[in-house]
This record gives sequence, C-alpha cells and structure tokens, in this order.
Amino acid sequence: MREKITTILAQAADKLGYQLCSADEVAEAVGRGNFPMAIVGPVEAAGPMAGEVRTAVYDITINLLKIKECRADEQEPYYSMLDADARALAELVECSAEVVSVAIKSLRPQPKAHTHLRDIGLEAKLRVVLFDAPNNQVK
Repeated sequence: MREKITTILAQAADKLGYQLCSADEVAEAVGRGNFPMAIVGPVEAAGPMAGEVRTAVYDITINLLKIKECRADEQEPYYSMLDADARALAELVECSAEVVSVAIKSLRPQPKAHTHLRDIGLEAKLRVVLFDAPNNQVK
C-alpha cells in the first residue's frame, strides 16, 4: 500500500511540476537540480476508516520546496504559492480511483532551508484513505 500511495503522490506532484523524492534521496535530487521538489516523509498507517472494513488510512508528511530569490522579509508570496500547491496536490491525490479521501491535517511554513541552495519550504501533513480490497485489487 505504501508503494501505491507513493506512486499516486509522484503522479500528482509531477502534474504540478514537482519532483517527488524520499528523504534519503534529497542530496542526489539537489545535485541534479530537481526543483521544485516534494520530499515524502514517513507514510504511517493509521488503521481503517471508522466503520469501514475495506479502507486503509495513512498519515503522510510532504515537504514542498522551491528555490527562493528573496530576503527573509519577502517570503510570504512563496508561502502562499506553496500553500496553494499543497492544496492542489491533495486534490489531485483525491482524484485517484484508489483514494477514498484526502484531508489536510496541517500546512506549516519551513523558514529554515532544507538544502544549501536557499530553498523555501512548506510542510504538509495529509491523511489519505485508500480502498483496501482483497489482494490490494480495487473493485
């Protein structure tokens, strides 16, 4: 199921122009200049949706990063863009036939750069509910 979620996230990120990578792949992605970048953090199982037997619930942390070309006091427009992108990402994920729902649990600006390239980021915490059909086959 985690691979399925990662694939869905990668497709959604790609539609928004982001390159999806894991936390372990950040250095390599930065070296290739893959910005804007979406770093997928832990995909944590949270159990089935209340009252539903054939669902699986996952909490996911994603960091959206863009290169900034501004001073610290000029960051708000970047956060607004990242916020809009996080909401669009959640909507694209929810459009997948295998996804029941996506809820944004939090959107938090990350004022400290993740890389040496003066990036600016936003941490998005999502709750994704997937169909969990037998043998992981959606019917």
